[in-house]
Amino acid sequence: MSDYNEITREYFLEKIGVSNSTIFMLNNIPSFHQPEGAISKGEYDIQDDNLIKRIVASYNVADKFFVNDKGMFWSEWLWNCKKEIHNLLLARDCDSLKYILRNPATNNLLYGFEGNAKLLLDKNLNKKINSFDEYDKILTLATVLGVVRAQYTEMFYSNIDMFICPIDVNKLIFGISKLLNLPLNIFPNPFPGEKGIVTKFGIASIRAVYALYQAALINQVSQNFSIKEPKILEIGAGLGRTAFYTYQMGFKDYSIIDIPMTNVAHSYFLGRTLGENCIQLLGEEAHGHAIKILPSFYIDSMRED
Repeated sequence: MSDYNEITREYFLEKIGVSNSTIFMLNNIPSFHQPEGAISKGEYDIQDDNLIKRIVASYNVADKFFVNDKGMFWSEWLWNCKKEIHNLLLARDCDSLKYILRNPATNNLLYGFEGNAKLLLDKNLNKKINSFDEYDKILTLATVLGVVRAQYTEMFYSNIDMFICPIDVNKLIFGISKLLNLPLNIFPNPFPGEKGIVTKFGIASIRAVYALYQAALINQVSQNFSIKEPKILEIGAGLGRTAFYTYQMGFKDYSIIDIPMTNVAHSYFLGRTLGENCIQLLGEEAHGHAIKILPSFYIDSMRED
C-alpha cells in the first residue's frame, strides 16, 4: 500500500504543480486545477477626507500617552519601519496620508498583520498567484459549519478524476454568508494590491478567510453559552477584519485595543467598509453602537459596566 500511495502522491503533485514543501499545509486534497487568483484594483471615487481627519486627531491624542517599550518587536522595530507615517500623522499632513492609506502596497502601514505591504510584496505583482491555500481554508470553514460534507479522502485513490474540478467556491461562500447572516459583499477590497482567490463576492485573501473563521467562533461561543448581549474585546485586531464580520453579524458592543499605529490601519479599513458612523475613535464622544477603537494603554482604565 505504501508504494501505491507514493506513486499516487507523485502523480498528484505533478498534476497540480505544487512543491512537496507546501502540499502538507492544506487541510483538504486540492483539485488538479488551481482556482483563479487575482490582485485587487481597489476602489474609485473615494470620500475619505473626514475619516482621515478623525484618524489623525485620534492618533495625536494617543501619541501623548503612548510609550514605546525598547526591545519589543511591535513597539520598537515595527515602529521604526513605519516612522515616516508616524511623522506625517503628527504633522497632520492629510494629503500625504491620503495616498498612504489608500495605497498600502506603497508603504509599510500594514506590515506585521497583512500581506499587502511594501516589504512583503513580490517585485512582479503580475505573476501567477497561488490560490490553493485560500480555497482550502474556505472549504475547511464550510465543512466545519456544515455547509458541505467532509471529504472522504480514501476515495481519492479509487477515483482520482473526481478531483479535476473543485466545489464551486461561490457556492461555499454563499452558504457560509447565509449561515452567519452576513451580507453578500463578504470580501470588500478597498485597497489595490490585495492577493487572493477570485469570487463573485470580492477577492478573498487568506487573512479575510481567517477573520471569517474567528467571527464564526465568536458567534458559536455566544450561542453555546446563551449570551444575550455579548461584549467583545479584541486585543490586537490587525486590519480589523474580524470586527468587520462580527459587527455585521449583530454583535454591536465591540471594542478594539491595539498600538496607535495599528489603530490607524483598522480605523481606516472599518471606516471605509462599514462606514464612518460605525467607528468611535479615541477622544470622540460615544455614538450609537459604534466599534470602539482604542490604544493599548487604554486597557488599564477599562471597566465592566
